Amino acid sequence: MALIQVRVRPTVRTRAQMGASGSFAGGFVDALRELCGKVDGIEFSGFFVSMAGGEGVAMLTGSPHQVPVVYQVLTWSGAFEYVKAEILIPPEEFNANRAMAETLAAHFRAPNQDEIDRMLLEE
Repeated sequence: MALIQVRVRPTVRTRAQMGASGSFAGGFVDALRELCGKVDGIEFSGFFVSMAGGEGVAMLTGSPHQVPVVYQVLTWSGAFEYVKAEILIPPEEFNANRAMAETLAAHFRAPNQDEIDRMLLEE
């Protein structure tokens, strides 16, 4: 299970509407909680304000495969200058793919290597 940070920066118009609403984040937190409740495999954990970034930060848990659904809904709303999603995976899950990654890396042709680099690596 992943920990997911979704960072949003409201547009100027959205910020004005949120401020005028009188409720924290203009009801966005409740709307996001409801959205997550409808996405199978995603759970809303909390909402925070980043003072350094001027962003809203939603903390979610669940399947990384469902993050694009939340991302698309928020992006398509037009209420935000940007939406960023960061998926934080526990080391155990990250290492579960290590053997496959090592096998693939051995045959991957990196774009920054020319033919001479490849020959030297094969030796």
